[in-house]
Amino acid sequence: MIEGFKVQVAASELQEKLRTRATWHRDRAKIQDEKRVALEQVTAKTRELLAAQGVDDDEASGLLVTGGTTAGYGKQMVHHRARAAYLEWLASHVVAGETYQLDEEELFRFEIIERLW
Repeated sequence: MIEGFKVQVAASELQEKLRTRATWHRDRAKIQDEKRVALEQVTAKTRELLAAQGVDDDEASGLLVTGGTTAGYGKQMVHHRARAAYLEWLASHVVAGETYQLDEEELFRFEIIERLW
């Protein structure tokens, strides 16, 4: 009798998939950081324009509800950087020439397949 479901993955394929996902996360981290910086620049410029019209800083803060958004971009950037580092570390520790047996949870965790439910 066969217990559970495991997939055999060659070391070279596992390394490639881990590194591909690590690259994807690094790219996403860069995008999130660019969005955060752009939003901070727009917010600063808008504050300048409001100040020139006599709007004080407290009132401007009420009009510019971007703090959560810039913080959100920052958190997403940190998440993607951490995932990239984790996946890259795993890839660097794959033993060449070996075959790995991965269960469903590992396939999800290593981002080889997506959860569809």
